[in-house]
Order: sequence, then structure tokens, then C-alpha cells
Amino acid sequence: MPYRIAYIGGDRQLYVLGGPGGARQVTWSSREAGVMWGGLAGDGRIWPSWSPDGRWLASFHTDGSGDDASSCRISVVEVDGVQEEVLAEIDGALPIYLQWHADNKRLAALVQAEEELQLWTCTLHEVGHKTVVEQGVPLFFSWAPDSHHIAVHAGEPRRRGSGRLMLRNLTPTGEDCVFDDLPGSFCTPIFFGDRLLYVTGRGLQSHVSVSLPDGSDPQVIASMEGLLAVIPSPDGEQVAIASAPRGEGSPYRGIWVVGSDGGPVRQVLDGDCQAYFWLPDGTKMVYARVDRKASCLRWFLLDLETGASVSLGPFWPSRDQMFYLHFFEQYYDSHPLISPDGGTLIYAGHPPPSDDSDRSSRLWKINLYDPGKGASSFAAGTFAVFSPEAASG
Repeated sequence: MPYRIAYIGGDRQLYVLGGPGGARQVTWSSREAGVMWGGLAGDGRIWPSWSPDGRWLASFHTDGSGDDASSCRISVVEVDGVQEEVLAEIDGALPIYLQWHADNKRLAALVQAEEELQLWTCTLHEVGHKTVVEQGVPLFFSWAPDSHHIAVHAGEPRRRGSGRLMLRNLTPTGEDCVFDDLPGSFCTPIFFGDRLLYVTGRGLQSHVSVSLPDGSDPQVIASMEGLLAVIPSPDGEQVAIASAPRGEGSPYRGIWVVGSDGGPVRQVLDGDCQAYFWLPDGTKMVYARVDRKASCLRWFLLDLETGASVSLGPFWPSRDQMFYLHFFEQYYDSHPLISPDGGTLIYAGHPPPSDDSDRSSRLWKINLYDPGKGASSFAAGTFAVFSPEAASG
């Protein structure tokens, strides 16, 4: 494979596939049981995160049992070296998600402390130090292009339907920018270039908006009802929007595309989908849809110019993969399932229920240049993610 893949193996250790020598284990248990990369026992929802330069992998690590979150910590390991750092102890909170900043130095971590979600930041080579920068339920975020700000969509757990959008300033003397408009029904504010993409709410309508990072110079580019998913194209010129009219837990009904500077809104998919992802050239998408007859999900490749969808095959997602698809807006960029050249899709899943073989989760790949070949398994594991850099050698 031209691009490296980090994955959580069947033994819950971290592996890297690609480059000379095939798969290579980069973490080892200090105990025979209970040491996990990628999540606590019974809660496999946390996965390795590549630094943008492909040098480091960050993950959560625990030496305790699945019920002992007190020993969990944020660790980073040098992929092609020997260095490992423990950046922060999690102190009884439950780990959820890690995201690098583009500077390859700062990390944002989402954890759950009792009934509250917290957003932390920590820095490579600053061992044992973390800063709590926001809290709320729900809580979604996106790093700004500079490493001193994070866009946050946070809810108030005791005030249903309330929430706030803001640009959080991480410098000691800086001020936050709280947006005037309340957030609409959506998940993650997303930066693309020097602009911010988010959703505001007015009545029954949710408005897809683009503004400067501090919320100034806003422009509404589309309006729809329901829970919205919004993802910009890789070149930032288009925005893909999906709407779940019945709210969270229901499938999205169709996908629409609009220019990021406004313009006509055109529907590119008529039908349900669970999640969708741009291919790097912006001419195609991969999306997942429920196949009710087979009681599974099915991948499709959508040509945005012709509107034609090609089935890539059915899949039965692992628990990790299903959680990822549910919150795909937060994860698609930091944990890509599609290779940077657009040629391969990877995912984790189980063999079909009718199969008499081992039901443990395995990792699969699909050649998007030749989708008729179907999926092939390349390792046992619960989650995999592409590196941003091509493998050497």
C-alpha cells in the first residue's frame, strides 16, 4: 500500500502497515490482559491518531481493567523511532477522541467526566501537562488554522435545546469570540482555509453558514430542516449537506451540494445514508447506507457528475466503526478511511452472520479504482486509519 495504515489489532495493540517489512507492532502490553490502545475494555471507541507529518501516533493507553479508567493516559509514540511520551493522565475520566493540530505539536482531547464532556489541550514534549478549555454536552470542536484557537459547539446539559458557538482563545490573555446566533441542529463546526463552516438555528430551519473564524461576515449558503451534516470538499469550493428530518438516530435523507460561496443547491443523492465522505479530487463520494434485506450496511461509490451509485459491497461494522459512522463529521478529517490518493477505502467489520467462521472483527480494504473486486481482509482488528503521508521504501 502506498500509504501507511495504523490499526488496533485483535490483541488491542497498535500496529502500522506499509513501507518495508509489512505490518509492524509499535506498542506492547506491560501485562497480559487489560492493556489497551484505542479504548477501554467494553468501550472500544477510541482510535490512533496520526500527526499531520506522519511521524507520531497518539492514542489512549490504560494498564487497568476495563472498569478502571483511573490508569488511562494520553500517550504518543514515534512511528519510526523509539520515543514515547505520556502527555497527560486522565484521572478517572473516560477517553473519547484525540485530534492533532496541523503544527504537529498540539493535541486536543475529548473526555467524559461523569455526565460532562470536557475538551483538553496538551503539547508534544510537555509531559504531564494538560489544560481544560471547554465543557458541555454535547461537545464538538475543530482546530483553527493557527494553534491558538479552537471552534467549539457546546450544549448545556440541563437546558434542552440550548447551546453556544464560539471561537475559544487558548492564549493566557486572549478573549473568546461567542457567536451571536445560536447553533442549529448539527454536530461539528469545520474550518476550511480561512473560513468556518457551521449551522445556526432559527425556528424549524437550520441554516448552513460560512464566516470568518470569529463569526463575522457570515453568509447563509443553504437552509434545511432536521439534523444536518455538513462537510466541505477537499478543495474548499463545495459543501456537502445531508439532513435527518427526524433528528439524531434516524438516517440522513439525501445529500445536497452547494458552493461554499453560495449559489444553487443541487441534490446528488436521493435516498437514505448513514455517513458520507469526499474523495480527494472532489468528483466522487463514498457513502454508507442500511441494507434492510441483508440486515447490514452497504458501501456505495457516488459519481457527482452523473449521479450514478455503484455498490461496493455489504459490511457488518465493528462497534468502533459504527460509532465512527454515527459521528463521522468529527472524525472524517483526523481519522480518514480513504487513502490520500483516493484509491482505497478501509474499515473494520465482522463476517456476515450466516458465515460459520470466527465472528471477531477484521480489517478490510476496497480498491476504489476497481470497485468490482469487492472487499478483502488484511488483518484482525477493530479500527484502522490512513496516514497523511506516503510510506517510504
